[in-house]
Amino acid sequence: MRKFTSLILTGLLFISIMLTGCAGASKTSSKKENNTIKIGLIFDVTGGGSALGIPERNAIRLLVDETNTKGGINGKKIELVESDNQSNETKALTEAKRMVNEDVMAIIGGAQSTTSLSMVPTIEQAGVPYISNGSVMAIIKEKKWIFKTPPADKVLTKLLIQDAKEKGFKKIALLRVNNDYGKSGEATLIENAKNIGMEVVGVEQFNADATDVKVQLSNLMKKNPDAVVTWAIPPGSAVAARDYYELGYTKQAQFYTSSATANPTFIKLAGDGAEGVRFPGYKYQVIDEIPKTDPQYKVINDFKTKYEEKYKSADYAVSNAADAWYLLANAIQKSGDKVTKESIRTQLENTKGLVGQIGEYNMSKDDHNGLDGSGLVMMEVKDGKFVLAK
Repeated sequence: MRKFTSLILTGLLFISIMLTGCAGASKTSSKKENNTIKIGLIFDVTGGGSALGIPERNAIRLLVDETNTKGGINGKKIELVESDNQSNETKALTEAKRMVNEDVMAIIGGAQSTTSLSMVPTIEQAGVPYISNGSVMAIIKEKKWIFKTPPADKVLTKLLIQDAKEKGFKKIALLRVNNDYGKSGEATLIENAKNIGMEVVGVEQFNADATDVKVQLSNLMKKNPDAVVTWAIPPGSAVAARDYYELGYTKQAQFYTSSATANPTFIKLAGDGAEGVRFPGYKYQVIDEIPKTDPQYKVINDFKTKYEEKYKSADYAVSNAADAWYLLANAIQKSGDKVTKESIRTQLENTKGLVGQIGEYNMSKDDHNGLDGSGLVMMEVKDGKFVLAK
């Protein structure tokens, strides 16, 4: 009987020790979890948008590593949960759902407008702060939880139209990619041209995977424009520039493209057709020509030096991602000790005077982009390099 009682007591003691250990482990795990903030990344790492997605993802990795090395934000380390949307809208939606289930505090990504738009409804409904790297305004229109870093197409096309007017051009023709990005470019270009007294004499379209657009360009040139604008990202914009050159149109009308042109891939694919092309762009690509007194200079130069040490060269797209991180880190920091999805969203919406690589962000309830275009410049390709336009 004593032996039996002893065995029972021994068993109870063992269970007590195990439960105490589990409780301790649970507290340790909880403490670790509370000291970590999970951020989701959904970038176009493979597929047609990878020229944008890879450098954007790398930019976030670099900045988060630097943040964690310095102790994190308010003593909390950042944990990245990464995924590849494969530049596919359906895959992007799947990854958005997965990130929501991962219970991340915020999401950054969507290198293209198409992949960004496909993720928006799911993320908005789930109530997760999302900073998109897509450009079209539809991404953030009437949204509570969605923000974006690239300047609005209306801001970019306005800068382009102003440059064209300064050169004395009166008639413009447009060749645009047949997707949401192209549609936005068309709508804002026509609006800005009308406001400034210029005429858009013709519009043609092409599919994103087109390898020849000579027919469309020939149709536009029959309208006798002073300038031709191609609104697309590489390789599409490069195909257009190449065909424009091969058709011998470069001396007949100035060739413009969108800001997405500031990519080494464009120059490589367009060949001789890249020379002389003008476009609105980011200061990142021409930072050596920007005065050191410029508020954006230090932000860009410090980042570019570190980025190129680790990943070699990059195009303007890294600025989209870098600014997304600056905005998110600022929102987390201002949330204090109690970081929630709602606190991050509120702080993002109240961002004022934050100088990023693309410009100064001043957001509000009605403006989840916050850029007025003053941080942008006109650029051109000269001798195979991106330089400030003259």
